[in-house]
Amino acid sequence: MGKHHLETQVCKKSGERFYIHLSLDLLKDSKGMPYGMIGYALDINEKKRVEETLKKFEKILNCSKELLCFLDKTGRYQAVNKRFEEMYGICQKDFVGKHVAEFTGQEKFETLWKSALERGFSGESLTFEDWKTFPNGQRWYVEIHIDPFYEEIGDISGVVVQCRNITERHEMETLKVQYLSAVLSAQEDERTRIARELHDETGQSL
Repeated sequence: MGKHHLETQVCKKSGERFYIHLSLDLLKDSKGMPYGMIGYALDINEKKRVEETLKKFEKILNCSKELLCFLDKTGRYQAVNKRFEEMYGICQKDFVGKHVAEFTGQEKFETLWKSALERGFSGESLTFEDWKTFPNGQRWYVEIHIDPFYEEIGDISGVVVQCRNITERHEMETLKVQYLSAVLSAQEDERTRIARELHDETGQSL
């Protein structure tokens, strides 16, 4: 028997339950024979509370229909949500450490993402739109939000990227623009026709 570590719940006299980290070490004499044990218990209730909160937060993120990820300051993935995994067909552990350019394409990264990420790393929140084609063949018009992620000490360690599918909205807006353009074109044609008729009638009168 050597060192043993255990996290468990214990109960106070008041009935309140809390978590402790229990550590036990076997004491041996000069001949290597055990003669006792020493142990200590550390209150880790706050640590467990934070862990439970993070688990709940992770569940909330994984329920989102939007693609969410965290990129460190080198532009590499450190975390993605379930929706992200589904659309790319890759599990989170295979995302971690990969550069965003591997998924945007080098040309798109250089012309769009590179400057956007640099702005995020400098503390700016920004939004832009672009077309995105996924490995499963789906093509989305996405609204992309980039927000800096601040550590407790105030340093920026990366950015949170949120991608929302706005294809339907984009198509409706495109149809609206096309409709208005057609209406304006028809009105212009009508004004031209009327002006031509008035010109012809005036010429005949003269």
